[in-house]
Amino acid sequence: MSAALEPGAPVAPAERGVDRFIAALSLRRVVVAIVLAVLAAAALNPSFVTPFPVLLGRMLVIALLLLLVFTAAGTWAMGGAPRWLVQVVAVVLAAPLATYLVYLPSVNGRVRGAQARGTTVGLPADQRHGAGRRAAARARCAVPRA
Repeated sequence: MSAALEPGAPVAPAERGVDRFIAALSLRRVVVAIVLAVLAAAALNPSFVTPFPVLLGRMLVIALLLLLVFTAAGTWAMGGAPRWLVQVVAVVLAAPLATYLVYLPSVNGRVRGAQARGTTVGLPADQRHGAGRRAAARARCAVPRA
């Protein structure tokens, strides 16, 4: 970590703005973001119909966008708020937006009606969207055969 990013360290005029932002984007932070994205994709893979490479790509984009937001919030000087609080709030606000932006191309930009049938994993096809309850109700009312 650069000396300019240490709390209480004086910031030279040449190391403000974009220079400070680029200095804060260390290789270590990028590698941590990539490793966490790979682990999250591997953990989420069993519950998604989406192929693993697509899911991994989405997770990598989200992780790197959140890294950029986290770094930008850390270099942005807020008046009375601690740096860590600004970073946490920025990531909390950016995470849903980053996820929305990553999934937008998969629905061709059409937000309305984007819920595709057959994308839920874990339920048999006849139980998705209430079909299982109707079938169970019919089975209870059926007359047993002798």
